[in-house]
Amino acid sequence: MALLSINGKIFCGGSLITNSFVLTAAHCVIQNYTQLIVKLGEYDASTTLDGPTSNFGINRAFKHPNYENKTHTYDIALLKLDGTTYYNSAKVMMYGKVLITLSVLPFLGLTQLLDNKCIPPKYAPRIIGGQNAGRAPWMAYLMRNRAFVGGGSLIAYRFVLTAAHCSKLNETLFVRLGEYDLSTTRDGKTQDYRAVDIYRHPYYNAVTQVNDIALLKLDRPVIYTATIRPICILLSPGVRFVINKIKLFTVTGWGQASRYPRMPTKLQQMTVRRYSYSHCYNQPGKLCASNPAQFACKGDAGSPLGAQVRYNGTTIFAQFGVASTFTDNCKAYGIYTDLLYHTHWIAETMQHNWY
Repeated sequence: MALLSINGKIFCGGSLITNSFVLTAAHCVIQNYTQLIVKLGEYDASTTLDGPTSNFGINRAFKHPNYENKTHTYDIALLKLDGTTYYNSAKVMMYGKVLITLSVLPFLGLTQLLDNKCIPPKYAPRIIGGQNAGRAPWMAYLMRNRAFVGGGSLIAYRFVLTAAHCSKLNETLFVRLGEYDLSTTRDGKTQDYRAVDIYRHPYYNAVTQVNDIALLKLDRPVIYTATIRPICILLSPGVRFVINKIKLFTVTGWGQASRYPRMPTKLQQMTVRRYSYSHCYNQPGKLCASNPAQFACKGDAGSPLGAQVRYNGTTIFAQFGVASTFTDNCKAYGIYTDLLYHTHWIAETMQHNWY
């Protein structure tokens, strides 16, 4: 935490994000910002017995170029300190908490991950090919009255992403994580959670399936393991050009494995090719994909559509879509909600309901 003061009076707050930069609100940056003092390490301003603090001046201030003073749109700014901070053990812990907060801010210029723990140690790509999927530790199995209703993906420590039509407001929905093969308990430990809150997109249309996306808040935090881990979600709008270059995606779920109404017990996966919007009713905010040899259908709704991408020199599997609807009775194209249209809503909803 950073405490901004002027003439000895508390003026604003902020957060230390590197050893020389503090993040704050743009309206906190006065015209003569060099008068501001940034204090780090503060806890109780009424005493000096709670530990040492460090004071810094401000070398430069950077308001967001589109900041509006009247509406407070883009109310964010960076302060460059006049010195370099050195972390002690207490401040290192606080620095880690600040990073968690920043990871859900979609408006920073650099490409970010919603939860950087989606990159496990010694990451090896898990989605390779075939019909039965390899382990996809982010997969969520959604249940209503003990019956399967759809898929989803773990995206942060107690949030699951799914399709809005897979959920009903104020209903009792359960989420199982760590599942792979429903026919056995020998495939690893699973964990069941209750969805205590369901956040469907405020502009979801049940008729057209526009904005078919929802967040489920679980009844307790998820402890990550080798078989339970979040999927990577890229937040920066600047990654659109990367997504537009991806021609092949992978979709995983427990949906029908054939054109006959037979539900599989093992997690399924298939590779789908991107097609133009004209094949999928020209719906904006959607991804259109298909595989002539296989198909996604009943039971796949809410499941993640993703692909391997390079992130900071590492290959990660990132989610780019949520299975929504299908054309021509599941015989043609799958329509997926495009996540990049909704990352701001995802991040904002999580921020407001984090605890």
